[in-house]
Amino acid sequence: MASVQYHGEPSLQLKDSDLEPRDKWIELGRGAFSVVYKTFCNLHNVDVAVKEIKRGNERHEIQKLVTLSPHNHVVKIKAVLEMSGGKTGIVMEFCDYGLQSLRDKLGRNFIPWPRCLLFMQHIMSGLQFLHRNNITHRDLKPENVMVTNSFTCKIADVGLAKAYHSKSNSSSNTQVFCPSGTPFYISPERWKRPTAVGTQTDDIYSCGILFYKMITNADLFYMERMAQDESFFSMLKMYVVDEKYRPETSELDKGTTLAPPIVKAVISTCWDAKPENRKTFDYWTSLLRQEIAKTYTDEVIREADEELRQLVRGSFDDNRFY
Repeated sequence: MASVQYHGEPSLQLKDSDLEPRDKWIELGRGAFSVVYKTFCNLHNVDVAVKEIKRGNERHEIQKLVTLSPHNHVVKIKAVLEMSGGKTGIVMEFCDYGLQSLRDKLGRNFIPWPRCLLFMQHIMSGLQFLHRNNITHRDLKPENVMVTNSFTCKIADVGLAKAYHSKSNSSSNTQVFCPSGTPFYISPERWKRPTAVGTQTDDIYSCGILFYKMITNADLFYMERMAQDESFFSMLKMYVVDEKYRPETSELDKGTTLAPPIVKAVISTCWDAKPENRKTFDYWTSLLRQEIAKTYTDEVIREADEELRQLVRGSFDDNRFY
């Protein structure tokens, strides 16, 4: 299954026998550069997720993340496996849902506003922690946010965007027109300087787009379903940078109740064309925490969570959470 070289926290010194046999691993999701599996850690009697990626220059960045102290809103990387076939396995805590998968199952229903604001606060808090540790995500999107069964959001795929981008450059000439990350979530300034190092303001911009997608699940741009070739990248850059186009905020009011004013304020400020206007993760985390405490009682939040459970109950195949 894998070699004996494992690198991780002292409490999780894995051997081959500490994980289930490979033929029992359950595939959760597959992307262009990785496959995610669910398996069982016999040593600690707990489910874990393993992201299998082609070995490359991401190893050093992943190793830094292993040593980070745990944070409630960042998926914990427990160990790194050197696997057969020139692949690396990233062993992570298992979460029940991917945010985009959860949102897709809701269809036209919105996440209840109390829980939606908590999701926003969780995501901002996780990013606040990463940036305080000098880590920029570079690929924020709903697919890279995990959600536990108790509806706690956790940031995933931290630090992998640069590695993924370098691999895609080697196989596709069109990718050089796009900075690392996912095109629709990339800030205007990074479109202007594709090779520039990611910053906090880049991640804040991505948050604005992410929150809009999380709430509405509407297409972000009309070309969202187009093939991503040179023409696509040029067109998207023109919309974002030259025309300063952003998705229609009127979509935020299409739930059963209008969007709270703070939701529109967060989104419209985060995706502002000028980086200096976007505030900071410290600012947003504090503001959202205060707004939630002022507006929603524990009972209201419990009722919102029960409503959300009713909406998603029975919607997920047991083996397909991501």
